[in-house]
Amino acid sequence: MGAVGLYAALNYNGRIQWSKPHALDNDVVAVFNRHQQTDKGFGVALGPTASERLAALFGAHGFRVETAESPWLLNGDSKALQRAFIEGFRQPLQEIGGLTSRDIEAWITFRIAVIDEPDSLCTVGHTDLLALPG
Repeated sequence: MGAVGLYAALNYNGRIQWSKPHALDNDVVAVFNRHQQTDKGFGVALGPTASERLAALFGAHGFRVETAESPWLLNGDSKALQRAFIEGFRQPLQEIGGLTSRDIEAWITFRIAVIDEPDSLCTVGHTDLLALPG
């Protein structure tokens, strides 16, 4: 059997932006990204570097590799998803450390409160990857 291709969609790339800034946004994303690179039961995870690493590995084996940005754009139409996304930060932030529980809760409270504001947008970076035999 010959080589087969791979399509890997929605690989988180480490970039998150909000239209309504909070002083802790950069710190929260940095801590979250560190958590994405911890052992998830299969060894150390690649987290935000997964697409980049896959592209390099497939390319080194003669595959044609293409990547494309496919960010989530979360606005007022996706309030439930945004709320779940923000609440999902709590455990990783607590596990990694670097932020106080008080800071984490203040950030989560702020992020949830602004979901209902007009023109509130959360952009979560993702990269799609397609690797086809050369």
